[in-house]
Amino acid sequence: MTSVKQEYEDYLALAETAGEDVSISNVIFDENSNHSQPRPSHDLGIDAIYTVQHQFGLGWLVSLIKKEPEAFPHRGEPGKFTCIDVGSQIEFVANMATFTNFVIVDPSLNLPEEGVSLPDLGIALNAKEGQDLSFLESSSMCVISSFHAIEHFGLGRYGDTLDPTGDVSAMREFNRVLVNGGFFMGSVPITLSGYERVEFNKQRVYSVKRIQEMLRDAGFDVVKSVCAVSTELIQKTLKNYGGHREFTFPASVVTPQDYEDSMRQFVDTDGDIFIEKNGAGHAAYIFLAQKQSATTSPDIDELNSHMAF
Repeated sequence: MTSVKQEYEDYLALAETAGEDVSISNVIFDENSNHSQPRPSHDLGIDAIYTVQHQFGLGWLVSLIKKEPEAFPHRGEPGKFTCIDVGSQIEFVANMATFTNFVIVDPSLNLPEEGVSLPDLGIALNAKEGQDLSFLESSSMCVISSFHAIEHFGLGRYGDTLDPTGDVSAMREFNRVLVNGGFFMGSVPITLSGYERVEFNKQRVYSVKRIQEMLRDAGFDVVKSVCAVSTELIQKTLKNYGGHREFTFPASVVTPQDYEDSMRQFVDTDGDIFIEKNGAGHAAYIFLAQKQSATTSPDIDELNSHMAF
């Protein structure tokens, strides 16, 4: 491969030939320059699971805002918040703040006790933990999001307090701060029922059944749910796609039941070896759940019509 220094000399020669057609004539050499490495074969630069959970999460949020816009202050109303995120990727939450202001809670942040406010971005950041949102009043938030985060709560990996019940405690705390009819949207890594485990201090790996039980016990009803997968073992087929009479491709989104059925057939033949290779990090349960016993709640049928799977 040609060195960056040689390419610099070549570029100067080409720029001199181009003359006034170049947009910028002042060219300097960065001594730290190097070539970026090409991606490995078939690496598209997309994490299928995170992409799917963020697409669904953003879609659900926008649908909720459209239904009751006055409940969701935006950056034109600095200091007002009805949405909070705990532990999701901060860049994604900042994108959600395009539509409504967000409080971001993340114990890995090194911040002063009072946190940091960035009104121009529509966010305020706080280094608290999901198990203790005591800086928020009860029934004060309309939406809580926590994507690929609660599986870490209480394991100490991100500076949080060791707490074997960290995930359960956080769900109960989320319920406390939500208004009647408020929503909790999130995701967790999943495996098949019977293979749930704690991979200390990395994560907990749930089954769909287990996380649904936890949501119900914490006072939530699941309104919408899908499974995101990043394994080529689950295939989909479309007809008349882009001129193809029949097009088969690795699935990225399946129903919870299809996930269980598809993965179970492989487990029945390969057992523990299959689970070890494909059980964790290859699938996530993504959900929109509503606080139970709501005295006033959005029209779920109308909401669903905007968020069809």
